[in-house]
Amino acid sequence: MSTTVHLPRGLLASVDRQARALDMSRNRYIIRALERAVATETGWSPEFIEELGAARADAGIEVDNAILRARYLDGHKTYTSREVRELSGLATRNPSEPASRWKRHRRIFGVPVGNQDRYPAFQFAEGRPRPEIARIMAVLPNDMSPWQVAFWFASSNRWVEDDKPPQEALDEIDRVLAAATDLASDEIG
Repeated sequence: MSTTVHLPRGLLASVDRQARALDMSRNRYIIRALERAVATETGWSPEFIEELGAARADAGIEVDNAILRARYLDGHKTYTSREVRELSGLATRNPSEPASRWKRHRRIFGVPVGNQDRYPAFQFAEGRPRPEIARIMAVLPNDMSPWQVAFWFASSNRWVEDDKPPQEALDEIDRVLAAATDLASDEIG
């Protein structure tokens, strides 16, 4: 019943090739815009150049994020809300219950994939949310996106023994909570 989103063989390479092609297309657009600016002797203001650079950087970040999300889904078992309901054994009419309620109450998190959420399987034990997840979610910054939360749980962490990812160290809840608290208290500057 559990679902790991297995991407077709070669999909990551295809996504990477398409991303690079998109990147090259944007490069050609930027080069043409610069050529037009030279030809008309307009648009060479520092603001114009900064805007072009920002557009280029944003495109690269979006491509990188898409690749990271595809890799995450390829390597982590996730459930649909319907599968969460089946695992829970709860009889609800709404197929998105209880997952949507648990998410709303920050007992679990889901990552958006297309028009639905996928719920990483490590959050569940015997069809119910692991209580550690709610404790961690209460400490993590509220402004983290669902994907930021997923990547945080899946990334090695210096606060956890052997730099394990928090999702693999839920039995070390005090250390994981310390890591979440540290993240929430980080200040830049």
